[in-house]
Amino acid sequence: MPGVINAHCHQLHSPEQRAQRWLQHGVTSIGGAAAPLAALPLLIDSPIGATATASFSGPMLAPPGGYPLPVHNRKYALVVKSPRQAREAVRHLSDLGAGMIKMSFDPGPLASPWPLFEPGTAEAICDEARKRGMIIRCHVEDLAGLEPALNAGVHTVEHVPHRWTARGESLPVLRKTGGKLEPTAYYQALLERMARDGVILTPTLDVLSRSAWNGPQLHEPVRMFASMSGQIALGNDFPYRRTDSGMPLGEMRLLEKTGLTNAEILWSATRTSAKACGFADRGKLAPKMAADMLVIKGDPLTDLDVMSKPLHVVKDGTFIRQA
Repeated sequence: MPGVINAHCHQLHSPEQRAQRWLQHGVTSIGGAAAPLAALPLLIDSPIGATATASFSGPMLAPPGGYPLPVHNRKYALVVKSPRQAREAVRHLSDLGAGMIKMSFDPGPLASPWPLFEPGTAEAICDEARKRGMIIRCHVEDLAGLEPALNAGVHTVEHVPHRWTARGESLPVLRKTGGKLEPTAYYQALLERMARDGVILTPTLDVLSRSAWNGPQLHEPVRMFASMSGQIALGNDFPYRRTDSGMPLGEMRLLEKTGLTNAEILWSATRTSAKACGFADRGKLAPKMAADMLVIKGDPLTDLDVMSKPLHVVKDGTFIRQA
């Protein structure tokens, strides 16, 4: 099968780290979903056949005072205040080798919301990124940020919007219909829009399930999005909340709980994750694609646990590890 791609992870920047913590376990490529500027030369350094290939965004583009500034080190954010600064920031990151842009659209869980981008600034980010062939990924955990993100023109939504704060009031993201929980009508309409427009969802259920919001508000939106034939990528947001490097089995099992079949989960971990990261030459076994492959003992279509110990890992046509 194709090598697995963890589309949303952090902090393992050097080729040696990516080889030991990802490639040796069958994760042949990663999506670096926010990295300091100082880490970009390390992420670019991907010797053929020797480490997990990285697609990366650099620091997250954020409005003044917006996420991630309230909770993370400033090195993970690049503040833009206007459409002009937005275009300059995108061009700068592209020139440094970034193939993705990550932006923030999250008002946070507090009564006083964190700032969001002005529409013109957000649209300038997306427009400039598209001109440069970059993937536009967006951090959204609060439903209030989802529609503005889609209006701006993002390619992916990172995390599951699992809370909803409006004017300081906490609103439900789910409703009970016919004895079962499902996303509210407003949320459902946004999921339908994502599915129709080909916007990818990277749920990162493993990290979110370790928070106070663990529950149906994480699983039901993913279940409904999948029922709409929405595209789902696989990423576990390593290393936050003690998530693991290596094969992201925890994320796979949680996607299974949302109702995805094993075939759909493996598709998410390969083709859709490749698309979410902008990898045009990875994610499937076909002529002219990179020879990133796993040999598995057993059938992952019936038992995901066999993914934990690949018999062989092949990277760019080179045998990396043999059981």
